[in-house]
Amino acid sequence: MNKDRKSRDRQDWVYGIVDARESGKIEATYDFERNAIDIVGAEPGSTKTVRSYERASGKPKVTSSVPSTGTTMKAFDYVVAIDTNSRMIGGKKCAVCFSYFAPKCLSAYEDRIPFLPLTAYFIIGINDTENPERIGWHLTLTRNIIPAYRADHGRIAVVSDSELGLHTQINARKVGYYDNQMLPDWATIVYGSDKERDTLQGAMLALCHQGADRLLNELEKLPEPFAKQTGGDGAYEGFAEVRFKR
Repeated sequence: MNKDRKSRDRQDWVYGIVDARESGKIEATYDFERNAIDIVGAEPGSTKTVRSYERASGKPKVTSSVPSTGTTMKAFDYVVAIDTNSRMIGGKKCAVCFSYFAPKCLSAYEDRIPFLPLTAYFIIGINDTENPERIGWHLTLTRNIIPAYRADHGRIAVVSDSELGLHTQINARKVGYYDNQMLPDWATIVYGSDKERDTLQGAMLALCHQGADRLLNELEKLPEPFAKQTGGDGAYEGFAEVRFKR
């Protein structure tokens, strides 16, 4: 019992890349007001705060990874969470991408942050080599977030539980978030886990996951689930926006 409790203790780690070849040392400072550790001279875009716990095997399990020097989501102005669940339907690999968003700037909330459904997409005929999650990112960004973005919106966190190993490169615009598409300069991919429902990113992802599963269950029942699709781009055959009442 004690061992299990200890293995679930969360720890925050701050990472960054520093060229210390000349000085031979690495410096860090702690900001009490922001509750943040700053790594002096870190490469732009390389710093991140990672929360994890130790599994029974001794290996760490990452529950969140925020590319900033702060430990809360309020380092960003707005947040959207996106989760994509896949399933074979009618002999085709399909998926539903479901997203939630906080309707106001995060600084407007003192404590609890409400969030609402944003949109959902039914993705049809996905190639085996493609990650449905990244298709979901692309549809949500290009069809819902980018068209509504204004210069005064500030920084937007895009929360996902996929492709953690690529987040640093995607956020540094060294690789595309989808094919060769680079992330907009005002957006940042943030990692979260739907198992961590006491965090904003985890709670949002949990509802995204549940919503995607429910829609897949309903779509499986339709006699013609592929009737209203729009053409895809080679990575998948097509997609349809799922209309629902908020």
